[in-house]
Amino acid sequence: MRRRVILSLICILSMLFIFAVPSFAEPVSGDPEPEPPATQPPVTAAPETTTTPATTVDASVPRFMVTSFKVEGGALAPEKKTLLTVELKNMSSTKPIRNIKLAVTDETGGIAAEGTGTQFVQAVNPNGVYTWTVNITASKSAPMGEHHLIVSSEYEDPYYTVYKGSDTLSVNVTDVPLLSFEGMMLPQTLSAGSMDAFTVKIVNTGKAVVRNVRIELDVPGVNTGGAVFVGEIPAGEQRQAQVNLRIDGEPGAVQGCCQLIYEDEFGKGYALKQDMRAQIVAAEESTGVISAQSAGQKSSVLWMVLYGVLCVLIGGAVGFVLRMYLVEKKSHKDEAAL
Repeated sequence: MRRRVILSLICILSMLFIFAVPSFAEPVSGDPEPEPPATQPPVTAAPETTTTPATTVDASVPRFMVTSFKVEGGALAPEKKTLLTVELKNMSSTKPIRNIKLAVTDETGGIAAEGTGTQFVQAVNPNGVYTWTVNITASKSAPMGEHHLIVSSEYEDPYYTVYKGSDTLSVNVTDVPLLSFEGMMLPQTLSAGSMDAFTVKIVNTGKAVVRNVRIELDVPGVNTGGAVFVGEIPAGEQRQAQVNLRIDGEPGAVQGCCQLIYEDEFGKGYALKQDMRAQIVAAEESTGVISAQSAGQKSSVLWMVLYGVLCVLIGGAVGFVLRMYLVEKKSHKDEAAL
């Protein structure tokens, strides 16, 4: 009985030990067994999208400007075709410009470009330079002096944005100065060691003012002490200048030239040349010539006085005779009447 009770207890304890202690077939470790992961719903992959990198727009304004220009000859003359050279530069260092239209006009209308006065340019690169050459002409009635030419441009950048610009060029219109002169010659005879002079009349026959007018004499033995300065002569006016001479040369024939030098209103120089010839004589010969001339003049005067006196005497005699005749005739008439 006791044995049965003991066996029953052993059986009960065995059963408790089997259910309370983990299976002997699994390895025993010091770490607890990890729990299985929780079940998650399947993940659906999102559709792939193409990402376009952001584009930066250059919003800078490309400037197309005149950097230099040149007028053939320095100035324009009325009704004369003149070449104008204009240099323009794209001042942008990043943007090219294209579809460029250039034009040139005069504010007063006195200067016109050849043809339409326009030019088309396909493109100019960044920091690029374009040189435009065009013939321009000043009209016959164009005012003399400074004119303002407008060079305008119209163009596009790579984003088709349209820009406009303009620059002003100062050009001059001048006519060829024309001077005429009278009296620019030496006396035929010059006395050695004496002083003499001649007077020059200068007329501005052109349409423009002339400046720095002066007379320069270059004759050996004849000294003027330097150039004779006349100054400025407006269009249509005249001036007179006296050239004083000091005769330093030896007796004999001398020759040289006299120049009328002047400038236009832009500083361009001109000169008119006149050949000069004279005879330098010794002082005694000059005195003899003058004495002979004076004697001749005195003789002429004496003959005129004598002629006048003779005419008076003849006239008086004729008048006396005529009066005596009339008196005698009247006397005869009175006697006949008695």
